[in-house]
Parts: sequence; structure tokens; C-alpha cells
Amino acid sequence: MKERFGAKNPRALAFRFHVQTAGVALTAQQPLNNIARAAYHGLSAVLGGAQSVHIDGYDEALCTPTELSALTALRTSQILQSETRVTHTIDPLGGSYFVESLTDQLEQKVKALLDHIDEMGSIVKAVESGWIHREISDSAYEYQKGVESGSLPIVGVNCHRMKDEKLPIELFEVPETLKIQKEKLAKIKKERDDSRVRQALDDIKRCCHEEKNLMDVIVEAVKAQITEGEISDTLKEHYGIWNAPLF
Repeated sequence: MKERFGAKNPRALAFRFHVQTAGVALTAQQPLNNIARAAYHGLSAVLGGAQSVHIDGYDEALCTPTELSALTALRTSQILQSETRVTHTIDPLGGSYFVESLTDQLEQKVKALLDHIDEMGSIVKAVESGWIHREISDSAYEYQKGVESGSLPIVGVNCHRMKDEKLPIELFEVPETLKIQKEKLAKIKKERDDSRVRQALDDIKRCCHEEKNLMDVIVEAVKAQITEGEISDTLKEHYGIWNAPLF
């Protein structure tokens, strides 16, 4: 950051990051196994130096998390923080040859990817060319191929399966969700200051036309109780709808 972008503020040089555990790794089969998976994911994040961690619910491969699932995820995080004492040191795995070796390998791979993106012109060029999507698609294909061949063992999916498995959990169901949300939006739109709303939307439009950073005006728009849909519609008017390139 300092050498490449000229950052001078010490806060800009600090590597701070948030981790959400790997929802893609959670399974619909034997969903209670996901409690253990998410706990290991959370532990890995803390050992890797994450400043904040969100642990996924065990039912996220099936539905919106239930109250019990969300509470279990929260307790998992609290047990990790309060009972394991893993947060009592800055770098619990510091000095481990194996971990340091993996870190060096990861750093080399990241640098190679960044260099390749630079060669393409920018991350925007990489997206426009379809390169980003090819990389994601290829990675997903290799992962699924490993699962289906069995070379990548997934407990409950391609190994240690159960015959006639019955779902051991309740699924999240709120049939009135859409109605409740519409009523909330209607109430907000009725009670908010219309002049602030118009000004906020005009500020977003002006910022789009002047090609300026949208973050500040969108933050102010949210304070004026502009909805996500209204912000999205305003951006679509100027930028249109983006479609992934074919490759």
C-alpha cells in the first residue's frame, strides 16, 4: 500500500479483514455436521489473524437460518472466543514451519495473480474479458469433479453416508415475509422527509454523471431513508444492467 499506492496514514497500512465461514462448504446432507465444519472454519479464521468472524448456521445449505441455527452459530463463536483462549495471543501459530511455508506459497500465488491482472490492464479489464468468471467457473468445476470422483472426501455426501436419511432439523418458514416487508417499506416512505429523498437521489445521479466516488453520497442517501431498491434503480438509469461476458 505504501510503495504502490503512496498510502501514508498508518490505518491505511494495517491489514484488517473480516471472515465469514465457508457457506459453500456446508452440506444439505447430514446438516448437523455443519456445526463442526463451521467451528473449524471459525478457528482457522482466528488462527489466521481475522479481526472479526461470522460463523454460518448449520442449515444454510437448506434455508434461511432458523433462530436455533443462528443461536448455535453465535454460541460457537462465543465458545471459540471465551473457552479456547485462542484470542489471547496475536499469532498463535507463529513460528510453525508448516504454516509459515503455506503462507509463503499463498503469498507467491497471490502475487502471481496480481501481476497477471496488471498485465491485463486492471481488474476492470479482467472482468470485462471474462477472465474472472472463467477462473471462478474452472475452480467450481474442479471442486465438483473432486466431490463426484471421491478424491475430495465430503462426509455425508460421498463418504460416511446414511441410508434413508431423514432431515433432523426444522426448516425456516415465514409465509408472511413479503407482506411484512412491503408494509415496513410503505411506512418508511410515508414517514420520511420527501425533500431529503429527492435531494439524495439527485446527488447520486449527479455523482454518476460526474464519474465521482459514490460511497459518500450513498451513505448520506441511506441516512435519508432511501431504500436499496431506489438506489439500485438510480444507478441502473445511468449505468444500465451489467451482464457477465460469454466465454
